[in-house]
Amino acid sequence: MKHRRKKIDRNKGVPLRAEVGPRELAQNQIVLVRRDTGEKITVSTDNLAKTICDMLDLIHQNLYNKFNEKLIFPMLDTDRYKKCFILTPFCGLGDCEDKIKKDSAKEDPTDLTAPAMGAKSLCIPFEQPKKVIVGKTKCCHPSCNQTAQFYTLFGRSY
Repeated sequence: MKHRRKKIDRNKGVPLRAEVGPRELAQNQIVLVRRDTGEKITVSTDNLAKTICDMLDLIHQNLYNKFNEKLIFPMLDTDRYKKCFILTPFCGLGDCEDKIKKDSAKEDPTDLTAPAMGAKSLCIPFEQPKKVIVGKTKCCHPSCNQTAQFYTLFGRSY
């Protein structure tokens, strides 16, 4: 008979966990645990509704800030397409996109962790991060002589 160990993901997706026991009931208190930080806070049942609303707002803001730090900010300031994905000036020509795809493809066949496919354009955001200066802002590909028309999100398949 094989022994299995099952991982319990009961906290997955739950921003706040309420811990209520006999001691908390006797003192009219509830212990709230934040999923994002693990912080435990003891709250009176009188202020429970307001405290939960405030904590949910804080958790939302904290998760949003973490998202920005890890995903958005590194993406905005790069002009190299060797990363996972970038937001960069692009001329919009199909030939240039093909060059980017070819240049960013898997270079070392022995490296199994490298992406097999190259970067491709994913979308042109409605809200452009910076203004493209016509005639001055260059396309991201080093061999492209065209000026950029807009910022484009490029991504690699893993």
